[in-house]
Amino acid sequence: MVFPTAPAGLLYPGDPGVPPGLIQTEKTAFAPRIGIAWDPTGRGTWKVTSSYGIFYDPYYTGQGGPLQAPISAPPFLQTAQISVPNFENPHAALAPPVNGFTQPMTLLTLDKDLKLPYAQDWNLNIQRAFGADWLFEVGYIGTKGTRLPRFVEGNPTTLLPGDTPQDDADRRRLYSGCTRTDTNPCTFSSVGLIAGNTDSSYHALQTSLKKRFSHGLFFFNHSFSLKLPIFPMFVSQVCPFRDASGRFPFLFFSMHQIHTWGYPYLPFIN
Repeated sequence: MVFPTAPAGLLYPGDPGVPPGLIQTEKTAFAPRIGIAWDPTGRGTWKVTSSYGIFYDPYYTGQGGPLQAPISAPPFLQTAQISVPNFENPHAALAPPVNGFTQPMTLLTLDKDLKLPYAQDWNLNIQRAFGADWLFEVGYIGTKGTRLPRFVEGNPTTLLPGDTPQDDADRRRLYSGCTRTDTNPCTFSSVGLIAGNTDSSYHALQTSLKKRFSHGLFFFNHSFSLKLPIFPMFVSQVCPFRDASGRFPFLFFSMHQIHTWGYPYLPFIN
């Protein structure tokens, strides 16, 4: 064991069954991509394109709060939890460390079964050239995100008949290392856990009108889209378990987007 004096249940890279990195190496992350293009008339005025691909996103040590677990774990970095503080002397409620570990401790960690998140992207586009300089395009764009990371409470509290929110929350946690009745300090308090239990979907109808370079270049683009996740990424929830009914639009989501841009032609600049 890396730290034989660590509290029971606190594991480190190098302990039996714990990978040396953030997560287990995933050897089945197959990511195929395919695309087709077709000219239905053979004259170059119409074009139909379609593509599909799978894209994985790796986790990096130190990127984001809980992903810093390998480099900011106790006893190197410790965060004590004080449920009911005395603001005149907040540290008075702290129990003395045990074998160098603060109690109760707040942790940032990862789901032991965490796998790489991935996205499936697909599209279908139709292009029509007309006149000497114009190109009109309409297309459908879709994306499905799977196993996206979600920041949850990994050590939630429980409520029994007669409990009130003012009761000591740490003694009511699932993995507290203490009981409701003893007077010993608890081992674990709040645990920030990254779990890959979030999905997302994105569907968009996109149109564009482009003018080839002739006395300046002009573009016009419009997108109508719908983006629905099952819980937003890195949002803490009281219940850490998945609820497939929680679909709602992303924050900062814009259903309609219109873009217009162009490049002026300046004949006096060679």
